[in-house]
Amino acid sequence: MVGTGGIALRSLGDPRPNSVVREDGTWGVLKLTLHATSYDWEFVPIAGQTFTDSGTAACVDPGPPAPVSLVVDGFERSVVGGWGAADLGGSYGLTGTRSDFSVAAGAGVVRVPAGGTRSALLQEVSQRDVEVAVRVRADKVPAGGSGQFASVVGRRVAVSSGSPQLQYRGRLRLLPGGGVEVAATKVTAAGEVVLAPPVRVAGVASAVDSAVWLRLRLQGADPTVVRVKAWADGATEPSAWSVVAEVGLQAPGAVGVRAFAAGQGEQRSSHPALRRPTRHHP
Repeated sequence: MVGTGGIALRSLGDPRPNSVVREDGTWGVLKLTLHATSYDWEFVPIAGQTFTDSGTAACVDPGPPAPVSLVVDGFERSVVGGWGAADLGGSYGLTGTRSDFSVAAGAGVVRVPAGGTRSALLQEVSQRDVEVAVRVRADKVPAGGSGQFASVVGRRVAVSSGSPQLQYRGRLRLLPGGGVEVAATKVTAAGEVVLAPPVRVAGVASAVDSAVWLRLRLQGADPTVVRVKAWADGATEPSAWSVVAEVGLQAPGAVGVRAFAAGQGEQRSSHPALRRPTRHHP
């Protein structure tokens, strides 16, 4: 604290806790020089007076902000012909036949016909930096073709009426021959583009009647860093991300889930949670 106005000086009185230097007989100004991680100070007295003091100190890092939940859904409700409203995040907007969607026994269920796509988006959410985690389970083995796909969606942005929706996806693929792979993708007017080579998920033989967690993180702008990972339900979440890519869709957007099946099947996702990232992962 420095108080050096133009009126008469007065005594500081009894020392305050943590006082280091005390001077109550000199007029002057406090000069501050700010650096990236530190600052310098210097008390400069008026002409004819001699007291001075100076020093350097490090800036205090407040640490990462606390996570803020934007979407939470435990699916602890019963709905036929839709998914209703999330516990936090608004109502689900559906793509596909409504009768293919239902909620029961703590799970949001979507039946996906062969060659079909279904999605459920929370369009009331518009956020740039997000982290989305969902638990996915299928009830049938992929029947040939390219397999079954389940995706979490972030930064879903409508460019204009009638145009494709731009978005990022963390995509889980259930392979026809067994096994699961994970990828980061971006949807543009030209279609879905894989941003980095897909990675086989170690220790996961299948997601049929056995749940798999899928996590997507979108962080930053110019570039945006897209991170995706997956792991078996009940296993320890890996600290490393399976896929990391840098891209350029910067606008905030909606979040949700999407499923595609090359063969008849049923996709389940339960307990999705959406939060701001709390720290940067290398």
